[in-house]
Amino acid sequence: MPDGLIEPAPGIVISHGLGSGPEAFAYLAEHLASYGFAVVVPQHIGSDAERRQAAVQGLLSSDVNPVEYLDRPHDISFVLDELERRSQTDPALQGKLDLQNVGAIGHSFGGYAVLALAGAPLSIDRLQQSCANNQISFNAAPSLQCLASRLPQFNYQLQDERIKVVVAMSPITGILFGPEGMSQIPVPTMIMAGSKDIIASVVQEQIHPFIWLTTPERISIPICCLIWTFA
Repeated sequence: MPDGLIEPAPGIVISHGLGSGPEAFAYLAEHLASYGFAVVVPQHIGSDAERRQAAVQGLLSSDVNPVEYLDRPHDISFVLDELERRSQTDPALQGKLDLQNVGAIGHSFGGYAVLALAGAPLSIDRLQQSCANNQISFNAAPSLQCLASRLPQFNYQLQDERIKVVVAMSPITGILFGPEGMSQIPVPTMIMAGSKDIIASVVQEQIHPFIWLTTPERISIPICCLIWTFA
């Protein structure tokens, strides 16, 4: 929480990457709080560092459970719901939070989550068709995304209208959403990419998805789609 609040602070949620944890973004949370934002960094149990360690030790499969593609955005919506509830009863939070104007920042798997929350629909039918081609790729992201094709066919509702702006860092998006999904995001969206990313190819997973955005607030690629040359 920021110090010296004189009005409700807009919220920011940060979603960590696969096999990571909240501590990875403690520095960013503190920095944003210093500018007046109320920041929460949830731990995504099931796709966090503990899950990665268990897989390394052979205690769990190395594959991500497909349900994590639903749990990730649901985690964030749950956190916002809980904060709204507590802000009605906890004197320490009453009148302190603006939870109708929330920004979401996500890295990698968390980048997928914030784009889903922003309004990109997860289409299992599209995934199953794309993943049936079994194309060879030097980009590891398609294999990770194809795990979601095992989910039952259903019209999953993952968008959270409290999310008013998103920043996706090295997100995996290419076949999860496609142009028809990314074009449905109505809020300002920033996508950051690293040209040396060996997991999520910058062209397939970030540049193309950015081009597919149609939001009126969309900013030109040189400003909005940042590429870290040595990242």
